[in-house]
Amino acid sequence: MGSRFLLLKDCHEMSIENFHRVITLTTFSVPGTLDSNTWPQLFNPLREKFNSSMPFGPPVTEEYRLNWHRMSNVWFMALEEDRWAAEKFGAMAKRESWGGDDASSHAIFCHLYRWTGFSNPRKQEATAAADFEAAEKRQNALAKAKPPATAYVQERWAIRSIPSLRTEEDVEYENAEKGEEAEE
Repeated sequence: MGSRFLLLKDCHEMSIENFHRVITLTTFSVPGTLDSNTWPQLFNPLREKFNSSMPFGPPVTEEYRLNWHRMSNVWFMALEEDRWAAEKFGAMAKRESWGGDDASSHAIFCHLYRWTGFSNPRKQEATAAADFEAAEKRQNALAKAKPPATAYVQERWAIRSIPSLRTEEDVEYENAEKGEEAEE
């Protein structure tokens, strides 16, 4: 399986690390031209309608208030797409560069909900995903995002980090290089 989006830009411009573990990815298509000046006008109405809508379900409600915080919700915009996005939302016109004249007819925004704050994220996310009432609430919340969104796809991901295969020699070499750069 290839990547979904070839290039993403964080909408919040804050440092976020550790996207491994359990996440819910919701991808939205919003009509309009995505460039450095217009993206906030496309993004802000979507965020206002959707941002406080997830997650739902019995195991989530107990810990909901503690875990629905800024660092659990991350938004990205897709600057480049691949075949998956074109199949789901239609092809985005190619741009020469960010802010170029040849713009797209739609923008793709991705909302990631990170389940890392819950006591048992994998179990709670799976139970919430299987709960009929929670699924109905999720669908209603997603429907409220239309407009501005014209389409969406929601997926559940379990992301595992890949262990480093660096040797002790690699680490020593990298540290030595950093020391030389600091001296210069």
